[in-house]
Amino acid sequence: MSITLEERSQALALISRYARSVDASDVPGVLDCFTDDISLSYEDGRKRITGRGQAEAFLTGVLHGPSTHLLSNHSFERIGPAIVATCSAIACVCRKEGFVTLRGLLYVFTCVAGESDLRIRQLQHSLKWECDAPGGLPLR
Repeated sequence: MSITLEERSQALALISRYARSVDASDVPGVLDCFTDDISLSYEDGRKRITGRGQAEAFLTGVLHGPSTHLLSNHSFERIGPAIVATCSAIACVCRKEGFVTLRGLLYVFTCVAGESDLRIRQLQHSLKWECDAPGGLPLR
């Protein structure tokens, strides 16, 4: 079964809300994008976080300092009841004094219908490349 235009719009809105919350270091906002049984995968699967409690602890530890995520090249497919959205991203992260870290990322979001809207059940975050550039804001 294919994905409807409405489902695609809902998935894009969810992914955008997730990225804006990450950029704002808004842990409750990020958690609001997830199901309670969230599964996060970082470093090509070497770091795994499961459940809302572990996700909150992890995000509280890593989300500090300004960032900007630019997401593009979205693709969507249905796998059973889930919508799987894949997208490329460039993240500009200011977490090192005097530097901006630039990251090339690949995200895979597995989204499922909640009671009233879509939520992310699984997130795969893969770092493809990274470099530091001089500049950025002083750390607060």
